[in-house]
Amino acid sequence: MIYLHIEVVRYAEDFIVTARSKSIIEKLIKPAIINFLAERGLSLSTEKTRVVNIDEGFNFLGYTFKRRNN
Repeated sequence: MIYLHIEVVRYAEDFIVTARSKSIIEKLIKPAIINFLAERGLSLSTEKTRVVNIDEGFNFLGYTFKRRNN
């Protein structure tokens, strides 16, 4: 059995999805989200949607999330 270990954080219409690898996001999660939204007449913003590594970091709701090596 394969565990994908996917987490979703949502606030209003904004959300992030985390997974163990970029390929899981691009091949499984992003298409599922696109289909889910399309059924409701919605779509992902191409300007706001990014797939990044946690080492690169990202901003969400005024906070910056980034892995720090201590």
